[in-house]
Amino acid sequence: MVRHVFLERVERTVTEHRLLEGVTGLVVGVSGGADSVAMLFALHHLLKRYPIALIVAHLNHQIRGEDAQADEDFVRELAASLELPCISEKVDVPAMSRASGVSLEMAARQARLDFFRRVVERERADAVAVAHTSDDQVETILLRLFRGCGLLGLSGIPHTNELKGMRIIRPLRDMTHEEAESFLKERKHPWREDATNQDVEFMRNRVRHEVLPLLEKRLNPRVRGALLRMSDIVRVDNECLEGAAAHSFKKCVGPGEDPVLSLDRLNRLPLAEQRRVIMKWLAEQQVDQNNLDAESIKRIEQLALAMQGSKSVPLKSGWRVTRVYNKLVLQRGSGSRKNGYETPLTIPGVTRLEEVGLVITTELTQGIVREQGARIGVLPLCATLNAAVIGDAPLIVRTWRFGDVFRPLGMEGHKKVQDVFVNRKVPRDCRSRWPLLECRGQIIWIPGYQVGKGWELPDDKTPALKITIERIGL
Repeated sequence: MVRHVFLERVERTVTEHRLLEGVTGLVVGVSGGADSVAMLFALHHLLKRYPIALIVAHLNHQIRGEDAQADEDFVRELAASLELPCISEKVDVPAMSRASGVSLEMAARQARLDFFRRVVERERADAVAVAHTSDDQVETILLRLFRGCGLLGLSGIPHTNELKGMRIIRPLRDMTHEEAESFLKERKHPWREDATNQDVEFMRNRVRHEVLPLLEKRLNPRVRGALLRMSDIVRVDNECLEGAAAHSFKKCVGPGEDPVLSLDRLNRLPLAEQRRVIMKWLAEQQVDQNNLDAESIKRIEQLALAMQGSKSVPLKSGWRVTRVYNKLVLQRGSGSRKNGYETPLTIPGVTRLEEVGLVITTELTQGIVREQGARIGVLPLCATLNAAVIGDAPLIVRTWRFGDVFRPLGMEGHKKVQDVFVNRKVPRDCRSRWPLLECRGQIIWIPGYQVGKGWELPDDKTPALKITIERIGL
């Protein structure tokens, strides 16, 4: 029967690629569409073999009005029918798109990643399951090919990888959308149809509804299978090259507080290896790979070779790669020191600083977070502050001002924030945009350095305010 074939094939994918190895808690992203609903049923079936806790997660993008709310209600009812917990949130993705100047697709993708990360941390889960199918794989390969990509892009969507510090698994990676729908029809279980999936204004939909049918009709009726075989071949070659690049990457990353690339070492590498080191460097700093094309990488290579002066290469969504003497530095926007900021934080909730590429999450919790190896200039960073001391006072995130002082935990007296930056060898450009936390006129946390004296948690039982700062990564 179709039901058994579908479940057996999903189980085979999970087993062959060890997708649930070491997983005890799994966040399952469910939109309400056929693919994610079928994935949820398949993972629920696998509970007979894998003793894991499933947490259903649904993000209401607020793109489709009442239909979006109906999707959320549908997912909640589905989770309840399977006796699974369901966590949902609403995010105004159209507003995010307008504020950041990126496409609706990109804003929605980033909103989902941020949401999944919050759920993973809150539930202490080990991974997130998303419902990418082989159809998504084919579409992704074509989109990257049209943009001008290398082997990394042609290898498509992996069965598992890490994004923003989260492990992502794709149990339906070897299944088609048609097979997912057939499985649900055979079970007589409904799903939600998203009308925006038919809108060819979205690039992926254009590939799905116009380009692929044309290729099948005019070039090769089995073009999907050919593209999947090609990606499998490329992936094996790519893994070999990635191993070599990872070794070189460690040698090229500079020893300073900022994550920089040493040009002396980078320029000694073969060109193919240089490109992979640059791509890995950008990925490590949360630059979305969908915003990179062959022309951008080529311009960065040329920047690395031009060893005189100080120039930069703008990337999409406000990122900029700048050459400073014998190193490459990644900056947000122009990097001007005049662009300070001061913004109140949402407590609890999420505050996005689009102009400097930061997202700050606050959460009322318990327990002390102690981060090892934290450094100014390197994100993400997290700290816990005494919620009782903060009370109802507003928290402000802002940049450094001349004359700022700080009382570090574990030390007597005050220190000038400027002295902290100088002693820690923080580059001037980083000092001008680095976030500081202020409450009642006092700086209470210098991220990457120390929590302020009097604002710390005395023990794990005291109510805490957990603050996480990370790059938006668009």
